[in-house]
Formats: sequence, structure tokens, C-alpha cells
Amino acid sequence: MDKEQAMVMYGFRGVDLKNPDRYGLDILAAILGSSFSGRLFNSVREKLGQAYTLGGDSATALDAGWVYFYVLTTQEKIAQVQQTLRQEIQNLQSELVSDAELKNTKTYLKGLFRAGLETNASLSFVSGLDELYGLGYRHYEDYEAAIDRVSAQDIRQLAQRYCDLNKVVIVTTQPKKNAK
Repeated sequence: MDKEQAMVMYGFRGVDLKNPDRYGLDILAAILGSSFSGRLFNSVREKLGQAYTLGGDSATALDAGWVYFYVLTTQEKIAQVQQTLRQEIQNLQSELVSDAELKNTKTYLKGLFRAGLETNASLSFVSGLDELYGLGYRHYEDYEAAIDRVSAQDIRQLAQRYCDLNKVVIVTTQPKKNAK
């Protein structure tokens, strides 16, 4: 496709639906990859000044999930973005997140979760899938408490366990050069 931006994505193996680490990985992904307030936003967009969009997520699955972070940037900034991504992951592995950052991220995630259950259709969908997957149709009721149980130490340990930079999959795409 004729695009002007490059993409850098870091991906890691995540957890299955029944693994209790899923809640901490949700928080970790939001701390680093939230589109407007995460560390990547602050590091890449605000400091480097060159990111079209960015983000990250932790996705669970029946078997194994994944955790990923991405930045759409210019071709010239690819190396800097890769270095920044690596550094931000290492920071999560070595330093505790602040109480304020952890609290704000938990509040954000719980609000997002509640908003996703506002209609009967969405609640039915979530309950139905949870029942189908063996979690129980009322599993959604435990989400906020599970998020609240995650500590700053948990985030650091999860970053060390799941965001292993020796086992990362890095995908980089570059813009197609116009052949005129």
C-alpha cells in the first residue's frame, strides 16, 4: 500500500483466558501503550515528536495470548522508536510504577470495562463468551476486584516474565518508495 508511515511493533507471548496474570498484563499494556497517556505516548510522541499513532494491548486467548506495543512513525525515526520501546520496557522491568500512575491506569481500565458493558447486548455477549469459555457467566463481576489486586511489584514482575527482550518478535514495516 502507498503509505507514508513506518511501523515498529514489539510482540510477546501472553497468557490464556484463565490465567490470573491477565489483569496485571492489562495494566502493564495500558501503562506503556495507552494511546493518549501511556509512557510510549510521552516518550515517542511528546519527546521525539514523530508518531502518527501508537498503542499496545494484552490480548488473552483460549490457548495463549499476546502482549504487543506499536508505533507508526516516519522512516527516519525507526531506530529511535525501537530504542525508546526497548528502554520503556526495561524501565518497567527494573523500576516500580508510581502509586499515582498505577491508580490512574486502574481507574481508566475499570471505566473502559464498565463502558463496554453499558448495553444489554454487550453484557449478554461478554457473559455468553465467559460461560462458553468455562469462566462462568458472571465472571465479568470480578474484573474490578482483580484489577485492584494488582500491585506495582506485580507489574515489575510481569514485565520481567512476559516482556523478555530476548524473546521479542519485532515487526518493522517501511513506506513503499514511489517509483515514478
